[in-house]
Amino acid sequence: MELSLLSPHNDGLRPDPGVKSQDVLRLLKANDPSIDHVRITFCFSKSLTFSESDDAFFRDVGEAIASPDLTKLKSLQFNFSGSPSKDEKNDHFFMRFLETMSANRSIEAFEIKYANLNDISECIPRMGLFFEKNEKLKSFDLNLARGASESDIESLFSALKSRSCPIEKIGLNRIGHRGIEQLLTLFNNDPGVTPKRIFMSWNWVEEGRGCRDVSRLLSNQNIDLEEVNLTDEQIDSDGFQRIANALACRKQPLNSLVLRRNHSIGGNRGFGGSEGIIRFAQAFASNPDTIPNNLCISGNGIGPVGLQDLSNVLVRRSFPLESLEV
Repeated sequence: MELSLLSPHNDGLRPDPGVKSQDVLRLLKANDPSIDHVRITFCFSKSLTFSESDDAFFRDVGEAIASPDLTKLKSLQFNFSGSPSKDEKNDHFFMRFLETMSANRSIEAFEIKYANLNDISECIPRMGLFFEKNEKLKSFDLNLARGASESDIESLFSALKSRSCPIEKIGLNRIGHRGIEQLLTLFNNDPGVTPKRIFMSWNWVEEGRGCRDVSRLLSNQNIDLEEVNLTDEQIDSDGFQRIANALACRKQPLNSLVLRRNHSIGGNRGFGGSEGIIRFAQAFASNPDTIPNNLCISGNGIGPVGLQDLSNVLVRRSFPLESLEV
């Protein structure tokens, strides 16, 4: 059962609009064993300030989520809608809510989507406490609206490192290319902390240090990677070749690689010929079995020449791809 809760300013519930937020709270307080996913949307605006009643309401929600009896809750998602208010009370309100619900030990997947807070640096340490306390957490997705600072990334990595077992999947969206470069360097230097599945999008990872760090991660034999997703980045044809060269050096192929909608060909999204995929295919010419088993390179304007070059390499594999998206 999935509950979707909006802030009291936009009272309602999806998928059943007939149920109100207070009814959702009652379900949470009742520790309904069928609740396995909760999605909470904070509707901000530049002029909106949360009232004391809002604060009390979400404090109750946080305490309900933190209840040790709510053992079936496996997935929690926060959505932020609208522009952040200039009132810092809104930031403080969300941080306290995050601290309260973090006592839940059964959550396996946690997502913060488009966190348009005034100061995200106050949020990262509290997320760190959640990582440290909840050893069942397997998946974490962070989607920022304003990027992350160097200290934010260090706090995030420190929290990941403090765990007795690594998170299996991490999603990093709109962190900024410097934040991604910093985190990838930390992962490369400490393979035991690196998740098996890494998803990145809208971080402006491009040719240069960004692709170099991605390539180092892919070629690091001490890191047990299974899946890498680089969607909506700025990887050009040189970057495609660098990534392919790294993959071709792996002893075991990735299970999945996604390079959807990158600036891979001629610097133009979706246009410009087949240079990127031609270089990509050439890198695997001597060992086509190192091509990831599930490959997505759609949205890059591959063209017939690039597709033919890729096909010529794929037919020489000793086993077929599980999936291919072009």
